[in-house]
Amino acid sequence: MSNDKPKPTSAQLKEFIQNRLDKVTLDSLTQPSQSAPIIFTEQLQIIDLSSIKQEQDETEKEKEINDNIPFVLPKMQTMRNHLDSHVIGQDTAKTTIVRAVHMHLTRCFVASDNLVKLHKKNVLLRGPSGCGKTEIARALSELLDIPLLIVDCASITPAGFKGKNIVDIATDIFLNSNENTDIAETSIVFLDEFDKIGAKANKEEVAVFKSSVLNDLLKFIEGDKISFKLDPQSSTIILNTENILVIAAGAFTGMEDFFAEKGEIGFNAEQIGDSTPTYNEITDEIGIEHYIKYGINEQVLGRLPIRTHCYELTEYELVQIQRDTVNSVAKQEIEQFFRLEQSPELIIGEDVMRYIAKLAISQKTGARELDTKYETLFSEVYNKAEDDRSITAIRVSIKEGKPFFEIQS
Repeated sequence: MSNDKPKPTSAQLKEFIQNRLDKVTLDSLTQPSQSAPIIFTEQLQIIDLSSIKQEQDETEKEKEINDNIPFVLPKMQTMRNHLDSHVIGQDTAKTTIVRAVHMHLTRCFVASDNLVKLHKKNVLLRGPSGCGKTEIARALSELLDIPLLIVDCASITPAGFKGKNIVDIATDIFLNSNENTDIAETSIVFLDEFDKIGAKANKEEVAVFKSSVLNDLLKFIEGDKISFKLDPQSSTIILNTENILVIAAGAFTGMEDFFAEKGEIGFNAEQIGDSTPTYNEITDEIGIEHYIKYGINEQVLGRLPIRTHCYELTEYELVQIQRDTVNSVAKQEIEQFFRLEQSPELIIGEDVMRYIAKLAISQKTGARELDTKYETLFSEVYNKAEDDRSITAIRVSIKEGKPFFEIQS
């Protein structure tokens, strides 16, 4: 009779190994100081469970090191280069806001043993609709990985009224920062449509309402502590806005009228002309007295010491936005066609971009109008390309003043 033991089947081997692994895992939890045993089999590789724990320890150490890495302050030129690839023109505004954000980062993250304390300096940004105001803030937030909250000031109401108030804004900042108070207290808040709460109203009760909104916002802009609860049962959260950078932005439409009013009747009076000056003609001349006349009080303006502006976009700049920016509307349209089943090539001539730029200028909505015009122009041919899989290329040009599509199959 042979003394050889019968070889276990593959299924039996797997069951044996799994039982031993379960036992080793349990033992390693109850006796962490002992080295995990090594299991040998003829058909399986060696499994050393101690190496798994070692890898976990190394991962935790690496995470701990990453958490302790000091903040590296980016150079202003790096920030500016990033902005230039996302926002066309607006050199004055980009230069000013890059410096303001750089000072914000210095205050929040760069330690100093000196007794000099850097004060909070918020920004007032003026510019027409679609000129790139919001995109400047969004691009910097993306580069620096700093939370950016965009607040529509037209929806803000005084405390006690139905609508959004400063407590709601503080709550949104906290939630936008993954409920991390430290991150929330060094974030950027972009107050869009800021001019809407400053415009003087004909009715006295409306003017009082807007003045109350400004006074409430003043507490937030100047750096007060705001308390709130996520729900009635939760504990109170206190948000210190002292280190939150505020960028208040608006179009301030109608400010040109203040300059048309300069003309006086008299023999030696300065004559401005019969027509109201354009936005770009008066932009460099706007001072604090014009903001006060518009309805922004001195207290709020004092908390917005950095004031800059954007210009109305020219036809050439609108062409550049379509052609040269990182995620331009033309590049997105080309990518959209490429993702069709047959991946047709979309070729957009520069004459088409000039045609669209002129349409955007006529609507006075700047770059915001580009998406609308592209959607109107390409929706029909896109549907045709989706249905006809033989289409390989589409060239768009302008003939007799209208878009012309040359389709290749």
